[in-house]
Order: sequence, then C-alpha cells, then structure tokens
Amino acid sequence: MVLKSKASGRNLWLLAGAASLAACGGGGSSGSTRPSPTPTPTPTPTPAPRSTATQQELTQETNRSNFVLTSGADHAHERGFTGAGELVAIMDTGALSFLQNLDDNSGTGPDADDLVFEDRLHPESKKLWGDDTPDDFTQHGTIVTAVIGAARDGRGITGVAYGADLLYYDYGDYCLDSYCDEDDWQESFERYRVGMQEAIDLGATVMNFSLSEERFPVRMIPTVANAVAADMVMVMSAGNDSDPDPSPMAVELARMAPDHTIIAGALQPDNITPASFTAFAGVAMDNYLMAQGVSVRTYDNDGNLIPTNGTSLSAPIISGAVALLAEAFPNLTGADIVDILFDSAIDAGDPGVDPIYGQGILDIEAAFQPLGTTSVAGSGREALSLFGNHASPAMGDASGMLEGVTITDKYDRAFSADLGGFASRAGLATPLRGLAQQGVEAKAIELGGHRFGFATVERPSVHGEADEKRILSAEIDLKIAEAWRLGLTMGQGIDRSTQGEAVQANFLTDGASQRSGFHATDMVGASVQHRLDSLELVAGMETGRVDRAELPWVAQEQDRYRRMSIGAARDVGPVALRVGITRLEEEETILGGSLAMLSDGAISHFLDLGAAVELGRWTLAGEWRRGRTEARGRDALFTGGRLDSQGWAVALGKGPFGLRVSQPLRVENGGLMANAPTSFDYVTMTPGTELRLVSLTPSGREIDVEATYGWSVLGGRLDANAFWRREPGHIAAMPDDKGVALRFRKPLR
Repeated sequence: MVLKSKASGRNLWLLAGAASLAACGGGGSSGSTRPSPTPTPTPTPTPAPRSTATQQELTQETNRSNFVLTSGADHAHERGFTGAGELVAIMDTGALSFLQNLDDNSGTGPDADDLVFEDRLHPESKKLWGDDTPDDFTQHGTIVTAVIGAARDGRGITGVAYGADLLYYDYGDYCLDSYCDEDDWQESFERYRVGMQEAIDLGATVMNFSLSEERFPVRMIPTVANAVAADMVMVMSAGNDSDPDPSPMAVELARMAPDHTIIAGALQPDNITPASFTAFAGVAMDNYLMAQGVSVRTYDNDGNLIPTNGTSLSAPIISGAVALLAEAFPNLTGADIVDILFDSAIDAGDPGVDPIYGQGILDIEAAFQPLGTTSVAGSGREALSLFGNHASPAMGDASGMLEGVTITDKYDRAFSADLGGFASRAGLATPLRGLAQQGVEAKAIELGGHRFGFATVERPSVHGEADEKRILSAEIDLKIAEAWRLGLTMGQGIDRSTQGEAVQANFLTDGASQRSGFHATDMVGASVQHRLDSLELVAGMETGRVDRAELPWVAQEQDRYRRMSIGAARDVGPVALRVGITRLEEEETILGGSLAMLSDGAISHFLDLGAAVELGRWTLAGEWRRGRTEARGRDALFTGGRLDSQGWAVALGKGPFGLRVSQPLRVENGGLMANAPTSFDYVTMTPGTELRLVSLTPSGREIDVEATYGWSVLGGRLDANAFWRREPGHIAAMPDDKGVALRFRKPLR
C-alpha cells in the first residue's frame, strides 16, 4: 500500500482501509483541514497474562508471516537476532490507539492480543499534530508498524525485527503533495521535519517512510544532512503509480544521501515478479531494492490479520532488515548496512544493477553470510588459504578441521566457521595397485658380484605409432671391494638396500614397507653397505616427489622430499637383528599430506627395529617402525604441530610361500596446534583466542593379512595372493577388503 491520497478527503482512506488494499507508500493529500478530535474511547480491560507459546505455535506464527519467509528474516531469527537494542523510527499516519496512548494495547479482532509492543514503544513516540486524543482515521500506521515489530508470541504474525524498540510518529491528517495549498503543504512537512530530527537526536538506527511525494521540501535538506551525520538509514517507499521511476521525493532523498537511503519496490508473493502497481528503479536504480509488497499478512485497526498491498509494506520489511543487521554486527555503520543489503541482494532482471529491479531482491539470509574476502580474525590469513588440503594414507579419515573459528569478512563482521578439512583424501590403495599397469616386466642379471635390475612398462601406440617400452624403475648393486657395496636406484626407493627383507615373498599389500606413510614418484637414491666383522652397516639417501597422481589438478606440483637412513644389522645366534634411524624432510607436505593451513613442510625421524629367526626351513620375521613428525611452519594462527606414527609387520615364510600380518604406517596421535580465534569483541575489534588441536588421527586401524605362493611356469613366474584388510585406509567405516589375485610375469626377451 502506498499512502498517497489526493484532495478527495479523509473518507476515501477510511473506505480504502476497510477494503484492505490501503495501498501503502505514496505521498498525497486528503485536504488541508485538520480532523476534529474524537472522544477518547473507553479503555479496554487489561488482558489476562498470556501463557508461553509452544515451539509449534511459534513455528506456525512464522509460517503465517509470509513476508518474514520471503525476505529470509526467519534465518536471522533462528540465529537469535531480533533487532533487540535497535531503535526503529516510523513516520506514518494514524494507528491503533496503543501507538498513540502508550498504556493501551487494545484491539478487538481475534489476533489483537498479538500486538504487544508497548514495552518496546519508545516513550517519546507521539502525535506531531493536535492533542493526544486517538483518531485512527487510517490504519496505515498499524499495518506498517506490525510488519516491522509485531510480537513473536505464537498468536498472530511475527515482525521482521520483533525485538526492536519502536519510535512512532503520527504526522496526522496529512497534506503531502502539490495539490494542497502551499501553506498547508509546508505545515505538514514541518511536522515531518520535527519528528525526523527528534528521531535523529534519539539515536534511531533506521527511519521508515512508507510514503512518497511529488517534490522534496527545501526545509528538509538540513535534516537529511543531520541524518547522514548521525548515521541513520532512511528507507522510503518507491510509490504505487507503476511509474518507471520512484517518486520524486524518493529520488531526491537518494541523491542527497546515497549511502544512507534505500528505496523500496514491491514484489508479488513469489518474491520475483514485480507488483503491477510498483514504481520501478529507473533513475534511482543504485538505491533501489525490492521486497514483497503484495498480500503481505499484517494487522488492521481491529487486530485482524489481513492481506495488504503496496510499496508501503516493502519498506518496513527492509527497515526491519536494517535493525537485524545493526544488532548482529555492532561495528557496522549505516552506510555499511545499506551496502550489505545491496551486495547480498538476489540479482534479478538484467545482470547487475538495472532500471527494473535496481540492486535486486532483499535476501536477509544472504546478508547474514560473509561477503567478500574472508580472513581468520587476528591472523592476517585468508580463510580460503586453509582449504584444499590433501590427506596422506597415514592420516586416513582424520577430519583435519579447525572448528568454530572466528573469521571476518570485508565489512569486518565476525562469523564462526569450520576451516580446513580435507578437500581430497589419499587414494585408497588396493592390493591390486601393482597389477593396474599392464605390460610391466622385470629383469635382473648378475655379473661378477654385481646385480643389475630394471622394470619396463609398455606404452600403447598413439596416433599410429608403434608400441614402445619405457623404463619404469632400475637398480644397480655394485660390489666395490670385499666388504663394500654401492647401490643406486631410479624410480624406486632405497628400502630394499637399507632395510632388507627377511621373508622373500611377493606380497601385494603395502604393510610396513610403506615406510614414509605415502607413495612416492620420481625417486632417485643411493646407498652404501659395509661389513665390519659380524656387523653390517648401511647408509642411504633418497629424493623424490610425493605421489598425488590421483589428483590431476595438482599433479604438477613439486612436493619434494629427502630421506636419509643409517642402520646396522647383526646376527645373534639364530636371530638376525636390525636397527635403523631415518630422517625424512618434506618441503611442503606432512607425512605426504598436503596441508595448505601450514605448508612449510615437516621433519620426521623414524626408529626401525627388525628381527628374523630361522625355524628349520621356515623363517619368522618382524619389523616395527615408530615415528615422530614436527611441522616446521609457524605463523600467527598455527604454532606448529607434532605427530606420532607407527607401522609394523610379522611374516612367516617357507620357500615360495609367505604369510604376513601388518599395519601400514598410521598416525597414532597428534596434529597441528592452532592459536584459534573463537570469539570477537566489537568494542576493541579484536578476537579472543584459545589453543586448539587439529587432530590428524584417523578413526580406524588397518590390519592386513596376506598369503602368497609362487611357481615357475612357462619360462616366467606365477604368483597367487589371497588377502584380507580390516578397516582399509585406517577408516573405521570402510568395509573389509578381501580377494584373490593372480600375477604372471615373464622376463624380457
């Protein structure tokens, strides 16, 4: 409804109000004669105390408040924001007597009891004309005020800012357009100016003007300037004349106060189609915002719920949104709030700002979401920099999440968010991993105590080219002197030369041999062995790249690592003992995991113990690895981190037969330590912090059981493997993995 009458007089508005159209939002005139005061009605008896509404009643009330749903205000309500502590000024015409007599909240309709905001009605609320005798010659003020602040008590409708304080000004039997006598028109606006200035002086957050006018009075210019200086937002209806531009008064207000003015246009209940009567954005498109203005459910003068139309209904919805934002984010200026409502609006019509929808459609839910670049409060780090993490196999399904962290958006608003986490996880390696590449062949020859071995993979033909083979890996074991050996590797690690393998069986599962907790590629290594009497000493070095081939979008990243090992082995009676120490340096990863939240890499130290005993023709062997990893990065958010990891295997073998039970390397405890912001003080604009652990411990523990047997047949080797894995990938929820595999390998020709 747009409050705009011509010189047709007061009785026309009485009829319009009774018909429920009462189109709110325009200027107009009902003549220059003030109405005669009417006798004060007999006060209604004080209503009995109300019972507390049930959650079901509150939900039903929200559902009846259609404008709350279309605007997204219900999402702010769910988060506990009601506009509490904010003062909303309303400049309008006659309303229910409780708005004029502050001690009365009477109404006669079945829902009248819902109109309970006398406890939130500012004591300076007043008529700006005549005496305090009620004269509800229109219900326009009632309709508008209820949309902003009707109580949430489960009995009728809920206002957009139902917790806000209300400052109501009744400027009376108005004469607000150029059809009036000039003196009367100026007198009407003098009342208007006085009320607006009082609202400014009382610290109103927003002032709602559900009216429009054909011109802007010069005497209002200083008052508008005062409003801007006081940081008060002004929301004005666009008008109900189906014009391509808002009313001249609204256009001029936006021109004088562009950062503090919102012009409200009306939508159908579908919240996308413009109302047939609405004035469009036109020349004021930069300050124009649309909200529901058709069939808005609100109260009439008797307290009955009625559907009402007009840009006058769109304006209080937006005014309520201003109050909600001001309560939720105390640091915001009025200009910030206006910008946020425009920035978060649903883009409709032509892309961007356009002459129909202007800035778009009000979306309070989006306005309560972070806008622009977000940063972790107090750290100087962009929140997005903590995403994109990639877990390592040793971390399994660890969340890697820093929960309940305070972030700020481009308006310095504080939000709670869960950051980090793993956007991707290590590919769940299967025992068939080594069989996935067809055409893999291996060859080894020994010459004069030297051993040369290599494996090739057949590359399929491309564009008519012939098939070709390329080297997949190679190793050279050179006997330098009687007690010295030198090993060189390419495409594979140095584990064979530095760790040995007590049970010579063709196992498929990774077991503890996945010694660094990740798969590697582009490996190059060297080792040296020296036998000193009964003691065998070994040292080795290896470099390579963390294998993340399952992530093609990051496959080119050079996540390099270096590994250095020293060890010793000795036989004590029938038992062969082995001990080793390994240092692993990762440039950007942690046990193979890519953690964007702390990307300076890590240093790990591992202790390896092994033993094997000959039991007749059988060999029983075991190996155990314990690791300690220290994250190297430090910044204002992360203070480093530490992981403890472990892997082990027990194997039994006899000739071509082997049986092994193992646990691949697993993070046993630990994670990254964060000085996490968990609260925010809007007075000092600083976060409160607490020390938090970002756990990298998985939920499950993988246990692998595998049996293997090999035969020499047809000039090659046939291996049969049966395996069972409990909680694969260290993920408790993963089903068991079991199966049988056959593998035939033939030497190169």
